[in-house]
Amino acid sequence: NDLVTFRITTGDDNQEVSGTINIHSIIISKEVNKVPSATIRILDGDPSSADFKISDTEQFIPGQKIQIALGYLSNDTVLFKGMIVNHSNRINNQSSEIIIECKHEVIKTTVSPQNRHFNNIRDSDVAEQIIGGYSIECSIADTAIENKDLVQYNTTDWDFIVSRMDRLGFITLFYKDHKITVARPD
Repeated sequence: NDLVTFRITTGDDNQEVSGTINIHSIIISKEVNKVPSATIRILDGDPSSADFKISDTEQFIPGQKIQIALGYLSNDTVLFKGMIVNHSNRINNQSSEIIIECKHEVIKTTVSPQNRHFNNIRDSDVAEQIIGGYSIECSIADTAIENKDLVQYNTTDWDFIVSRMDRLGFITLFYKDHKITVARPD
């Protein structure tokens, strides 16, 4: 039996989370046409004294960058890169835990609806232009049809891109390289 190992780093300097922190669970979710997410549950604190040592640190503040690597015998592969979007505490009779919710940085494209008008442009070029505005790395397969007029009305950038590409039979997903990939399914 191989020993399962993990490594979590946070911040711009990739500060490694101490091995003494009691990580209860790590769940990573990557689905077609969905923003990748991760949830980390950490056992922390004493509710009776209102002492939450890990929660009181700045390592898990929303907005921080985070990377999660998993593997065997310390041969870990980064499976999730993103940012912390929520930090909450859950307390019950037996224990207390921190719940750290994380999303890929493409979550920025879901924040507010946009209105845009495009002329004489292919859907793949629209997707590259929008994603490029967020400085997120992407690989988008070329689409053949050029749209004379294309309107994005009161729709988030993410929903607009996914719906336009889905209409053409393309899917949006994230591979191990953590960049947005839009292509036809194999």
